Amino acid sequence: MPHPLTRRNVSALAKLDFSTLGHAQRIEAIAQALGYATGAALMASLKSSENTTQPPNKARAIMAFGSEMTRRVSDFDEIIDSCGDIVSGDLSLVEFDTHAELTAYQQGIDDAQGWMDAYVFADESEEPQHAIFRALETEPDIARAYEIARAETRAEEDDEDDA
Repeated sequence: MPHPLTRRNVSALAKLDFSTLGHAQRIEAIAQALGYATGAALMASLKSSENTTQPPNKARAIMAFGSEMTRRVSDFDEIIDSCGDIVSGDLSLVEFDTHAELTAYQQGIDDAQGWMDAYVFADESEEPQHAIFRALETEPDIARAYEIARAETRAEEDDEDDA
C-alpha cells in the first residue's frame, strides 16, 4: 500500500506534463507519482477510503444527578472540593443516536422529578457551542471538563463586567 501524500509526491505531481495526455493517461501518471502500480489501484484506494462511513453525530447532553450535584451544576458552582473530590452525585455525558432518543430520555428524567434529583446541564443540540462541549474536546474526564468550562465562562463574565 502506498504511503500518505508527501511533499515529494506533490513535487512529482507538479513536474508532470499533462498537455498531451488524455484523462486515463493523466490518472496513470498521477498514480505512478504517488507510488501506486496503476491508476486503477489509485482509484480503488480512493474509493475504499470514501466508503468509510463516519458515524453519525450523536445527540449529547450533560446530566447531573443527586441533590448536591444538581444544585451546584444548576448554579454553575464548583463540583470538585478542596481535597480534589467530586461532590455527592454524578455528572454524566449521555449520548444517543438521534435527537428524538435524547428528547425521550430527557422526558423520562423530567417525569421522575420529585422521585430523584436530576438536571439537564447542557444539550448539545440546543447549545452546540456551550463551554462544556468545547472542554470535552480536550479533556475526557467530565468533572474536569466541567471545571474548565466553568472557569472559562466565569472569565468571560468577568471580562464583560469590566467592559
